[in-house]
Amino acid sequence: NAVQKELKKQNHRLRDYDELQQATKFLHDNGVLLHYDDPLLRDLYFLDPQWLCDMLAHVVTIREVNPHINNGVMKLSDLSHIFRSENFPANLIKQYINLLSKFEVALPWSSEYLLVPSLLPDRQPISNQPIAPGGNPVVTRAMNMTAYTKTRVLRRQYIMSYIPSGFWPRLITRVIADEEVRDVVRCCCQLVMEGEAEESDKEKLAFVAQPDWSCWKTGIELSCFGVKLLRICDLQGLPFYGAPEDAVHPVHYRQEIHDTTCFSTVEVIAPSVSILMEKFVQKRRVSKRRGGKQFTRQHDDGKRVNGLVKE
Repeated sequence: NAVQKELKKQNHRLRDYDELQQATKFLHDNGVLLHYDDPLLRDLYFLDPQWLCDMLAHVVTIREVNPHINNGVMKLSDLSHIFRSENFPANLIKQYINLLSKFEVALPWSSEYLLVPSLLPDRQPISNQPIAPGGNPVVTRAMNMTAYTKTRVLRRQYIMSYIPSGFWPRLITRVIADEEVRDVVRCCCQLVMEGEAEESDKEKLAFVAQPDWSCWKTGIELSCFGVKLLRICDLQGLPFYGAPEDAVHPVHYRQEIHDTTCFSTVEVIAPSVSILMEKFVQKRRVSKRRGGKQFTRQHDDGKRVNGLVKE
């Protein structure tokens, strides 16, 4: 143990590891140092608690100090920019992320992004721009896409006496990081060519049908190409997909109407949606060039092939 080695250098000895743990717990409880019995953090001993608090605050501070956050989301790679001029070892960035997660200051949902719950929008963003985009903008602009909603919409409401602290941040990060959600998105999409379904293009479909996420403090919404596929949120009493106001019905529980203001209600909405994407093949274009034929051929998989054919 590094701590025991350091104590030995200072001519201080402890009988065993248990005594070290007791001493550490005593100092932690009295605020002299900080130590957490967590598998990812147990090797770290913070001798200056105020320094640790200052380091944690770097993520949730004002925009002038941390300009890398956009609607509560930042890239993990930007952490190195925040601590560039600070006395913070670069090799401890991973442990720093674990600390942020333990205190629910920020939660990683993938190897690229960090979610900061306190900086998420209070309400669902009105803009169609997703907070966590997953699609390819080039593919999106080129796609001839149509979508239609069937009559049935799955809607579930879970009435609770209260919602535990940290429920929404952890739910949001786990849903976004769930790889099975990508499979659900692909099930709602289908490639067609001249009106006929293309069953052999699953790899292309997996590339273009990427989920886009919109997050706020008490909810999350999934869409693909701007089409809403799923919403999990605190009950707002609002219609979905622009339905009329009378489409929202009161909450019934055990054959009684309940006032939603007296309970915490989590709502899950999943409309039955199908997205059809038209696939096309660009024709070969041939042009003359210095005694040869310069051609450019565009394949249906989006790869461009160039070449020169001798006459």
